[in-house]
Amino acid sequence: QTQAYCAGRWSEWDEKITTFPGLYVLGFAVAWLRGSCDLPTLRAVNLAPALAMPWLLHALLSRYHPHASRADLAANAAVLTLLPTLFFFHFLYYTDSAATCSVLWLLWLLDSRNGDAPRTAAHPTLARRLGEACAAAAAIGFRQTNAVWVAFAIASSALRELHAVGRLSLHEPFPGSLRVLAS
Repeated sequence: QTQAYCAGRWSEWDEKITTFPGLYVLGFAVAWLRGSCDLPTLRAVNLAPALAMPWLLHALLSRYHPHASRADLAANAAVLTLLPTLFFFHFLYYTDSAATCSVLWLLWLLDSRNGDAPRTAAHPTLARRLGEACAAAAAIGFRQTNAVWVAFAIASSALRELHAVGRLSLHEPFPGSLRVLAS
């Protein structure tokens, strides 16, 4: 599909492809910048997500586990990055690396917003919102099932923002939820 895009055939679509064209558009952009639409160039597209993933995982793990040692955080980020079901796809021209990285990028952006002071969290800048929108669009553009992860990330962020401004307690059960189940 990317080679069709490189040849300028933007209306052509292989009906056997079940994903959105995010990876193929990204592949075209990299190939255009490099001046070559060959297989090594296209496989190198996954190099950026493969290199970003350990950093993103480490950043998220350190936010979620603030008392863990640096060694534990680094080891866990490395183990998650090297999981065979993910690591294998870093070397192919396939959507998994970019799709996973874009979801992690969205989680990091939303979570770093919630780490700010409550006033800043409630009023993110236009640049931050644009970055979050780009990460969400990229996640869905690489793999449509990432819409579930985007919805999760946005809902989690909304709950953390409500907590940050004092409108929601994260430690109290939802009103009436346990009483209904108990009776």
